[in-house]
Amino acid sequence: MNPFDVGSLVGPAQDAVLARLPCDEVVRLCTVNRANRVMCDTPGFWNRQYAMRRAASTEAAFPAVPSVWAGVWPGGHVHDAQADFMEECRFVTGRRHKTLQGHTDAVTSVAFSPDGRTLATGSFDHTAKLWDAQTGVVKWTTPKGDREREPRGHTYWVNSVAFSPDGGRMLATGSADGTAKLWDIETGALIRTFEFWPVEQVTSVAFSPDGLTLAVGSYDGSTKLWNWQTEGAPIRRARWFGLVTSVAFSPDGRTVAQSPGVVGLWALETNTIRNLRGESSAVSVAFSPDGRSLACGLTDCTATLLDARTGALIRTFRGHTEWVHSVAFSPDGRTLATGADDRTAKLWAVETGTLITTIRGHTKWVRSVAFSPDGRLLATGSYDHTAKLWAVQA
Repeated sequence: MNPFDVGSLVGPAQDAVLARLPCDEVVRLCTVNRANRVMCDTPGFWNRQYAMRRAASTEAAFPAVPSVWAGVWPGGHVHDAQADFMEECRFVTGRRHKTLQGHTDAVTSVAFSPDGRTLATGSFDHTAKLWDAQTGVVKWTTPKGDREREPRGHTYWVNSVAFSPDGGRMLATGSADGTAKLWDIETGALIRTFEFWPVEQVTSVAFSPDGLTLAVGSYDGSTKLWNWQTEGAPIRRARWFGLVTSVAFSPDGRTVAQSPGVVGLWALETNTIRNLRGESSAVSVAFSPDGRSLACGLTDCTATLLDARTGALIRTFRGHTEWVHSVAFSPDGRTLATGADDRTAKLWAVETGTLITTIRGHTKWVRSVAFSPDGRLLATGSYDHTAKLWAVQA
């Protein structure tokens, strides 16, 4: 039995049709060029037999065109009717893997553990949860804080979650209560609390690649770096222009990017800060896996790709109709995921800026997106109180 629920990415009407299909193998018709790039696809899904008949008839009618109609089914394969072979293709399947229900308020942040087996979520319900990424079962939940009865937990929104890179032994959480916390993911024990004083909302947390440093961004316009193994004050602090909404380490750990409106890069070796291209509406940032480019989600409904060294604009991704709150690269760097207030997530080809697919299913804002380490799953977190896992081939 395939673990993925039948579900279309083009709306509830298609969901209803797919749910009635007797065949578990649901496929999509799309135009694929000779480089195996999905160019466009039909507004629906069919079973494999119909798709192959359609592919064969279309190819017979237009044998000389540079692209063919192909049937695509879960697993990421394309059947080329002319050459009659199977090849991998980058696309999102027509199946929704799991809907994770358990939070009682907006899901603000999602993150996969380094081994991909666990998904962490943060929520406005003051908690973070760990989920089994295969079964969707909750492993544990951080306690909801109370300054007198439960001092360990957060007492306000959990805005950000991040796993440590050392096998994911720890989970970092950042909260609007002015603290960031470290948790042991095996036992659920609180390891340490980092406090902002005076109290300011913590909006983003990120581990350095070596796992020794935790970056914490806050509404007080600063980013602080803590060595989590040593007690005391942060080891470094940078002041920015406006509210810090997102922080990210470069893959080599030498630079911290953040989006307090204007995208800034903090060179840790020289302790210098420079702004990139004057982006004045950025709310999220993410480095590409090779560290050469930086993706930014903007309030003007677009995402941009910048050269991380020069700040030059490489390309703009247009298609969302509301703020782009989250950006994430696939592990191979070829696909960019975006999540927006228009209730959708989108996948884009980084090299060309082409929209690969739009993922629909949430009923409110999509606040966070994250790829699994193998690139086969995309997690989305939404104000509709749910997180979802989507089967993708990025």
